[in-house]
Amino acid sequence: MRIGSRFYIQPEVNYQVTKGTVSKNSGASVLTQNYRLQTIKIPALLGVRLLKGGVINFRIMAGPALTYVIDKQLEPSIVDDLWPVKSVDDIKNSTWSMQAGAGVDVLFMTLDVRYELGLNNMYDGSGSFKLKNNVFNVSLGVKLL
Repeated sequence: MRIGSRFYIQPEVNYQVTKGTVSKNSGASVLTQNYRLQTIKIPALLGVRLLKGGVINFRIMAGPALTYVIDKQLEPSIVDDLWPVKSVDDIKNSTWSMQAGAGVDVLFMTLDVRYELGLNNMYDGSGSFKLKNNVFNVSLGVKLL
């Protein structure tokens, strides 16, 4: 939803599934883990319309986003001390990020392209392992109002 005309705020609530792979060199072999996170993401974007035509609108936006993890899966789930992530408990339940991007509206369709930069480490276990949520996001929607 966008609130405002030329300058606007765009609060959102999104359900997202994130998948990834974590690898660690262990001597002659490479240990690989797959993770899957189901999350609720709440961005609060501030934006400005740069071009407002009759049919086409172009805009840019940026702002913070809170990600709350509702389900975590790690494969393999049973590991020893050599693995990078020992258990799903090593992944934080919430993280902050910044989003920035651009969008275009054509008639009743809207297209947003954003990059999300993770601000804090998602890894909460022992050691100096870094796991950040850096995401490229494309969304296509229909404007109702």
